[in-house]
Amino acid sequence: MAKKASQPKKAAKKKDTVTSDLYRNGMDAMHDLQKLLAKQDFKSEADINAFFEKFMAEPIPEFEPETDAEKAEELAMSAYSLPPAKGRKVVEQALDMDPECMVALEYLGDMEEHPSIAIAFYDRVVTIGEERFFLDPEDVEKYTGRCWGFHETRPYMRCFQKLADRLYFTGRLDGSIAIWDHLLMLNPMDNQGVRYPLSLFMAVTHPERFREIDKQFDEEESAFMRFNRTLASFVSVGPGPATTKLLKQAMAENRHIVPMLLAPEEPKEIASNYSPGSYEEALVYCHYGWVAWMYAADAKEWLRNV
Repeated sequence: MAKKASQPKKAAKKKDTVTSDLYRNGMDAMHDLQKLLAKQDFKSEADINAFFEKFMAEPIPEFEPETDAEKAEELAMSAYSLPPAKGRKVVEQALDMDPECMVALEYLGDMEEHPSIAIAFYDRVVTIGEERFFLDPEDVEKYTGRCWGFHETRPYMRCFQKLADRLYFTGRLDGSIAIWDHLLMLNPMDNQGVRYPLSLFMAVTHPERFREIDKQFDEEESAFMRFNRTLASFVSVGPGPATTKLLKQAMAENRHIVPMLLAPEEPKEIASNYSPGSYEEALVYCHYGWVAWMYAADAKEWLRNV
């Protein structure tokens, strides 16, 4: 097996706690901003501009949870900054307050090592979200295309993505693709990055759908999209000069991806964050790319030759 570049170090528990606290603080601020916006009665664009000018100059006022559902969500969010044993107890308290607390169920899915059990928790959140946000036609119009922009829909969107991830690693790729496609429809801005695995597998199986996604993000020049475009070109037109040119452009963005794709086994490491061009970025790409490039007949052999 080829020698690997320097691998990402495991973060210390203290750093994980700090990250969890930052995540929770960010979620709290988003929640408070959503509540503040809900109390406004904008009559014109001038009103909106005036509100945001004031918002930029002053801190967002904090809102205390009022309902049992809000208290349960607040409690469940705090679990992420606690050791797992304490976090579970806190989440159990949250579920006693609100059995349909999506953040609490998401936490239990995140903490679960058995894929099928984690899938059950994420699937339950998705079911709750569908019933809560997509039964009323007015809500469908409200959330479709902007679903990531509402605080209340975030757990639903996150768990939908985590469900796709777990399905993929239990061999149910078709289910994952269907979810990624649906998430892209709910949130065309794609804050969650589902366009990367979706366009990757569309490059191999549905070239027309790949072209639609690529057109939607035609200005993006990330290593992910450049390598996906290379694979799509190889499948559609073959290993000619145009495809080779795309590969060279992709390799210029990240030199670690091709050696990782050509390794005898897919990488076992998982990177939670990365910088452009890094080994960690290659890990994230090959999370799905190692399999997708293997599906395209002779694609890896072509990579070796080039």
